[in-house]
Amino acid sequence: MPGPLFSIRAGAETESGLFAAVHPLDAPLWAAGENVVFADGGPQKMPGWTRIATATLPVGEVIRGVETQQTEVGIQRIFLGSQTKLLMWQAGSGVVQKGTGYTGLLHETSTTPATSWSFSRFGNWVLTSNGVNKVQVSKNGADFVDLAGTTFSSAQVLMRRGPHILAMNTSSGGNWIHWSDLDNPEVWAPTAENAAGDLTIRDLDGPILAVCPLGDQIAILSKNQFGLLTYTGDAFVFTFQPVLSGIGAVSKNAVVEANRRIYGMGREGFWACDGVTYQYLDTPAIKDYLAGRVDTSQLSKVTATYDSSRDMVIWWLPTAVGQENTFGVGYRIKNGSWTLLNFGRSAAAPQVGAFAYPVATDTQGGIHLHNSGLNAHTTAMTAWVRTKPLDCDDPSVQKYLSQVSVQLRRQVGTVKLRIGTSRNLDDEVTWGSYLNLDDGFEAIWVRRSGRFITLEILSDTLGADWAISGFDLIGDIGGRAV
Repeated sequence: MPGPLFSIRAGAETESGLFAAVHPLDAPLWAAGENVVFADGGPQKMPGWTRIATATLPVGEVIRGVETQQTEVGIQRIFLGSQTKLLMWQAGSGVVQKGTGYTGLLHETSTTPATSWSFSRFGNWVLTSNGVNKVQVSKNGADFVDLAGTTFSSAQVLMRRGPHILAMNTSSGGNWIHWSDLDNPEVWAPTAENAAGDLTIRDLDGPILAVCPLGDQIAILSKNQFGLLTYTGDAFVFTFQPVLSGIGAVSKNAVVEANRRIYGMGREGFWACDGVTYQYLDTPAIKDYLAGRVDTSQLSKVTATYDSSRDMVIWWLPTAVGQENTFGVGYRIKNGSWTLLNFGRSAAAPQVGAFAYPVATDTQGGIHLHNSGLNAHTTAMTAWVRTKPLDCDDPSVQKYLSQVSVQLRRQVGTVKLRIGTSRNLDDEVTWGSYLNLDDGFEAIWVRRSGRFITLEILSDTLGADWAISGFDLIGDIGGRAV
């Protein structure tokens, strides 16, 4: 007589995230999936996005740098940078060119990173630099012009700290830091009467690659080292202290702050650091899986963002297809769960700032507001999640599945289930047809048999949405497999 084969409800296993790089039976529950978030008891379809505009770019160029701004009178703007252009989006005006003639590099070479822009807001001004040309400034939405008063001809990274703008990895040297005078980003030459200055960091194992705020300090990262820049306010203004070796950055945009910690991607993987200690996050869940997908020759294109509404850090990663960021990985801080995103973003604002939604751009110049609606702009978003091969506590016996019930916490539109079986772990899964689910936890009658049972939940239609927190398998146990 049929009885329970397997049952699970909301808990640590249902929120465990994807484990795509481990032995199938070692995953807590979920082995594969795309465009899902593990929160509130289990997997759920991630929110969609809206494309608000498309930037017109020269053929072959890609946006690699985004910043948002809200002025003192409430005007919202998005600033964008490609290899040769700087642009600005403003409601009612669309995307307009604000600077041109820059000489950025589209692809990384063995000696030079792909060009990306580093932005910094200073009141109603926006400053930006690409590490190749002179630092640029747009004053209250005006066209970008060369920033006056600099003592260097280029800078890879800009950051505001209190009343100063800092420029790092400059034409003076990869380990140089310059800062402007108090409340004046157009005075950089140090004198006895101002607070401008510079500092050479001799404790790094290479050039400054990325910087990120960490509380009231600034985290500075090289290829494999981490240190802290502290604002003292005295005659030295800024001081640097090396802290850790073993973590670093692959690009200037690969590190973000979230909840007084920083999260980044280095050559050895994804990590988190509180300023004192660090830990790698991606072993064993997805590290080996990503090793075969990421184009390691183009890591300077990696860009990260923190989505506070999902409590998730997302890294957009390049693949050999076009050498651009064609997919992403998301790490939810609250429960340590990983997910995969089957779409790419060439640049993203590091935090939700002037807009209520995360802002990111695609490789075709599209400007997107994420967490907006349920769809991929005007097309359906495919979202799915798949269990590991379930052995129902005894991998040696045959299971005869007769009934499945899925606990849907939320359902909009069509959500489907398919059931797969296999005799051995190295066999291809034999899948049944997709079956429509209902949010009433109703039983679905099936006839499937195998030593291992795999479930997949999927939606691929406009307006669909779902969240699950458990399921039951009912059936019989057969003889032991030979």
